[in-house]
Amino acid sequence: MIYALEAAIRGLFGEVLVNGVSVFRHTGRTSRSKATKINGWVVTGTNTVEVRLSAPWTTPTPPQGDASPMFQTRLIGAPHGAIPDSGATLVDFTWSAEESPLPPLVPTEVMSADFTANGYGPWAWEGAVNAPLGDADRAEAIEFLGEIAAALRLRDAFVVAGFFQLKHEELARALDVPFEDLEAGHRSLLQRWFADPAWTMEPPNGAAVVLREGAGGRVFEALGPTGGPALEGRTGASAGTVGAIPIPLFLARVGDAWTVVR
Repeated sequence: MIYALEAAIRGLFGEVLVNGVSVFRHTGRTSRSKATKINGWVVTGTNTVEVRLSAPWTTPTPPQGDASPMFQTRLIGAPHGAIPDSGATLVDFTWSAEESPLPPLVPTEVMSADFTANGYGPWAWEGAVNAPLGDADRAEAIEFLGEIAAALRLRDAFVVAGFFQLKHEELARALDVPFEDLEAGHRSLLQRWFADPAWTMEPPNGAAVVLREGAGGRVFEALGPTGGPALEGRTGASAGTVGAIPIPLFLARVGDAWTVVR
């Protein structure tokens, strides 16, 4: 089964979480729509989808007309290989300003819904350490991010692949695709970046890194000071992409070590 989440937003700040992990986030005033597979966060049994919205305006009433705020999300479950629209709608939500007015600039939970699934786990993150994150834990996590950044900066695809092995092993199971195919796709992406003479990767700014807690304290999203991923590469025109290459990372303490889980 493929679990696909669709979300569309306009004129609001918004976020969708699955089992406490952010799978869609929008922090601008513009419009955005996205469809993403969430299999790697789906567990066997009960799963929870939450929507948090906040109003970026400070006037008593929201903008009207083409700028009027809007949010919709839908979660579809479809068999592998099927067109997602042919699957069952598991969650369907449209925000209403009348039913759920938003206070300015304050994230507000406007929806929480459960669905039942036969997951592909158990996942490593389900059994990860969920004790409070102390100073030593944070220092170790930032050191781990620095090791990933160093391998990327040195264009060492073999070492980089090692950091992502668990993620790819689990996603291969979740998406019913060969592990080798995921690894090959990742290597191809790395080779495209590394072939660019302008490729660079700065180490994370430890003091500015935000380890955003999710999944009940078992998973931490590594974010930078502006809310984007903590690691961000740079390429030039020869790589086909000019500018920043954000590298999203979800970390967990698996056993006695930090690990990339998604």
